[in-house]
Amino acid sequence: MVRQGGGSLTDIVGHMARDARLDPPITGLCEVIPPSLRVYDVPEKYAPEFVSWHQDVLYGLNREQFISLHQLHGPDVKSKLFNSFNWPDSSGGKSGHVDLPPVLFQIAGMDLLRDGALIYEKMLREEDGVKTKLKLYPGLPHGFFLTYSQLEITKQHEKDTVEGIR
Repeated sequence: MVRQGGGSLTDIVGHMARDARLDPPITGLCEVIPPSLRVYDVPEKYAPEFVSWHQDVLYGLNREQFISLHQLHGPDVKSKLFNSFNWPDSSGGKSGHVDLPPVLFQIAGMDLLRDGALIYEKMLREEDGVKTKLKLYPGLPHGFFLTYSQLEITKQHEKDTVEGIR
């Protein structure tokens, strides 16, 4: 099991481990508020579902902060090591996501990253046959479980994480 430590690290490690045929294999991925799909690489067929980037976010990560983070480290936005949404197929399958281990998605409902993660979860489940579990925390901002540790929903988030890893 790999637990996200920031960004899309979990997803990238999961793809790399699968491609390397890691033994023993990773048995699951826990993606917490992942930036699975960015505004500049949304496939046209998903554009109508990608609205969270354009909504005003009052708490948590906002557009300006997200853009500033990218400008600070200047990533190669085309690299699969930056964004695994477009991970290339190397096995003759229908996409680069086939045969990933099960994925737990924990998504904040009031997060500009929300729709990218929802779209990615849907794509994995419906198009690539990856087993997923989705936990959506409505009305909560990016990183709510760090900022609002006293809330009952934060305690539920932690229970969901433990259960998802099991």
